[in-house]
Amino acid sequence: MKKEKLVLEISTNSLSPAQIRALKSLNLALEQMQNGKSESELFEGASEAFRLLAFLTTETRFGKENKLGQQALEYGLDNLNDLVLNSAFLHLDN
Repeated sequence: MKKEKLVLEISTNSLSPAQIRALKSLNLALEQMQNGKSESELFEGASEAFRLLAFLTTETRFGKENKLGQQALEYGLDNLNDLVLNSAFLHLDN
């Protein structure tokens, strides 16, 4: 049976207005990228999604309090690069 919609709930109690906007924008960028019909939609959507995820990573409360946001982003990018080089991201289902 085909699902028409996926509804995700995220508590925004401790999020700043900028973080909430970024989450909404990330959701939209992912949707547009997945449903896009052109090369530019794919590439621009991917770029926007990564940009927003980078912002959200560096803006976490823990990351800001401990000045670890940038390091967390670098760590994530290093791991993503390794996954891309090994094509390991292609197997996400358990």
